[in-house]
Amino acid sequence: MSERQRAVEFVRRAGKRLSGPLARNRTGRFYVWTRVLLGRVERFARRGSVPGTPAPVTLEALPVRAVGATYRELEPPAPVVSPPPGWVWPSKFAVPARSRGAPPRGQGVVEIPGGTVFGPRGFFGPDPDGVLVEVSSLWAGDEAASLAQCARALAVGVEELDGVAMSLSISSGGPNHAHALLQSVPHLELLRRGFGFEADRFLLTPQPAMIEALTILGIPTDRLLFVPFSDGPAHRCQMLRAATSPDNHEFGIDWVTDFLHELFLPDSPVQGSRRLYVRRGVARRKVLNEDDVLELLEPAGFEALSMDGRSIAQQAALFASADVVVATHGAALANLVFARPGTTVIELMGANTASVVFAELCWRRGLDYHLIMGTEPGPPDRWWTWQRFADTVVDVGGLRTLLGGLGLG
Repeated sequence: MSERQRAVEFVRRAGKRLSGPLARNRTGRFYVWTRVLLGRVERFARRGSVPGTPAPVTLEALPVRAVGATYRELEPPAPVVSPPPGWVWPSKFAVPARSRGAPPRGQGVVEIPGGTVFGPRGFFGPDPDGVLVEVSSLWAGDEAASLAQCARALAVGVEELDGVAMSLSISSGGPNHAHALLQSVPHLELLRRGFGFEADRFLLTPQPAMIEALTILGIPTDRLLFVPFSDGPAHRCQMLRAATSPDNHEFGIDWVTDFLHELFLPDSPVQGSRRLYVRRGVARRKVLNEDDVLELLEPAGFEALSMDGRSIAQQAALFASADVVVATHGAALANLVFARPGTTVIELMGANTASVVFAELCWRRGLDYHLIMGTEPGPPDRWWTWQRFADTVVDVGGLRTLLGGLGLG
């Protein structure tokens, strides 16, 4: 590990120590400003390349970089989604303009003799010295961090794979349901159309959504090669077949939705009148005043449940049966891809975890989307940074008013 990589790792660990036990909760000003400042230090530490970091490679340069490599576009660029007429973001919502991804691009498959897959994040390129960052990233603007992840995989080692290998998962660094369902699983549809699953092995991280999809498609388990989420190596493949990934601002695009319904919701959604409150299934990004939220929702007929322990098909059926879904911003909202058009969605958004991606999914799928911003403190707009572990304090009064206005009180 280089001195610069050690500095980045030191900053990351220091951040966990300072903004964890020393903070009473993950909403106070101490926590918020610690995360802001550490984020800036970490970005500074990543400036410039470090020894062993591969270079970014464009699709246009791929055939020159790897003799015999090809790219085939199978889907045209997805149309950009816009808010409905009259939509106004809350004043505390600091990110819509900043979080917009790169211009939409088409989706397709690559075939690369001698191609390399880099670690658990699943970036791929023509060789260990080059990465197709633009087509194997989950979101735009993450090139420096992506290349640093590739360098970490190379530092673990490079394993040689003979035959044909298909790369499936692009991980967010862990088994995140939203990225797996809406960005990794769709690789299967592109690869099926491009190559028909003709491969000796499939490279993937152990994400439940992907494993369930592979089971449904009848891919034998003895052809699966799992890459650990921590310290996964790079793999140099005799022949690599991989697919591009939809951007996180393309959640819910038509061809992905059709494929996910084919896999996990093959029967027509049951017409129902269920009201769901979806609880967080993990300790981070807690709702600190959830008891007050439940006290408001349960008398109005809402069922409080978690997606933990449920198969993807079971989660799909639950969301398809709902007329109303209330949930804190989190990966479980990826299941809105299975909701029926017209379903009312109320997202409880933390001031420090604000994101437009599920709003855009709802607008693409014809869902009736509403937003309640949290009341926790946040930095001024120019200092705002997305804080993945920050907790939320729900504006219960605002939620009560919204429910009344929708006739749900």
